[in-house]
Amino acid sequence: MNGVKFCNKLFDIEHRIKKCSDEERFLKRLELSKPVLDDFFAWASEMSKVALDKTRLGKAITYTLNQWDNLTRFLEDGRLEIHNNASEQAIRPFTIARKNFMFCDTVNGARASAITFSIIETAKANGLNPLAYLTFLLDQMRFALRAGPPELVEEAISHLLPWSPDIPDSCKFKKK
Repeated sequence: MNGVKFCNKLFDIEHRIKKCSDEERFLKRLELSKPVLDDFFAWASEMSKVALDKTRLGKAITYTLNQWDNLTRFLEDGRLEIHNNASEQAIRPFTIARKNFMFCDTVNGARASAITFSIIETAKANGLNPLAYLTFLLDQMRFALRAGPPELVEEAISHLLPWSPDIPDSCKFKKK
């Protein structure tokens, strides 16, 4: 067997248990996925003795063994995904727009971009239209920052967070 076949088996198991509850998925993974991972680890350990370090296979085996704890983390909690596709999709706009970030040639410019993109992605993750939310947020921040002592400012701002029930419907994506 080769490494791809082990991965295919694991993804097949994930496909079969996709609709299970988090607890059921956790238990099924221990029952079904852990033996496949144990076999995969044994195979990778054996291959590390014969694969040349500088080859693509050798590098892949070394990476697999060095990252084993991270690669098997999904076994610890049924809520975790076996893959990081959601993370990859979330950062795609940044990797595509890298050339547009030339203006971030200072620490302050980079910090401002990071804050802005964090707000945008958090808004999207909470079902908000980023443009509508940013417009609302910037408008409301004028008032929140005038609230007085720091504890009042903090309370005023907490009502503006993307997950706050106080966010107006005009900022939310329309449900289909």
